[in-house]
Amino acid sequence: MKNNLLEKVRKIVVKEGSSHNPLSEEKIAHQLGVSRTPIREVLSHLEEEGLLERRHKKGITLKEPSLKELIEIYDLRAVLEGLAARLLAAEIDEKTIDELKGLCQNLKRITESKNVTLSEVEKVDLAFHQKIVEKCGNNRLRKVINNFHLITLSFRLTQKKEFKKRKFHFPHEEILKALENKGPDKAELAIRLHIQEGKESFIKEILGPTALLVKQKNGH
Repeated sequence: MKNNLLEKVRKIVVKEGSSHNPLSEEKIAHQLGVSRTPIREVLSHLEEEGLLERRHKKGITLKEPSLKELIEIYDLRAVLEGLAARLLAAEIDEKTIDELKGLCQNLKRITESKNVTLSEVEKVDLAFHQKIVEKCGNNRLRKVINNFHLITLSFRLTQKKEFKKRKFHFPHEEILKALENKGPDKAELAIRLHIQEGKESFIKEILGPTALLVKQKNGH
């Protein structure tokens, strides 16, 4: 299976699936100008990864993971992205710093604008995290984390929730500051705290008043 085809299909699946458009082998194959056989192989692979599922009468759809599965993914992301930030901090260059600064500024601009959508915010937020993983120098780590990113993003975009501005105690700027100072320990800690804070905010958003019980059950 060619990696470039896999990545192209991933993007189409997330874009179309999060917009609640039907997914089909034929439609994706036509869009990419290839036969249905390699597309069928890629879709089966994405299904095994947990990004897709086949439902009776609904065909291929983005999988909606359970709350437990999402909590597990957030916890894994905290550890793995912490490692990515640690690796990046040791050898970050000015170009990457500038790119991360641009994403921080873009996210701030979007969240402060009127009529902002959750989709816009989530995609810029994800771009910041993906940039760190992309530049960390560990290709296997990047592949694993990108899969987790897609699962959380697809779930968030299928919830049809409006964007609500949240104040983070550990925002992207704290991660960027640690990376600029080339401090591996601080960079790892900053991104882990950021992701864990995001997880707790997500639980409260989904469960409301019962979120405290989940938090206690998970030992946090």
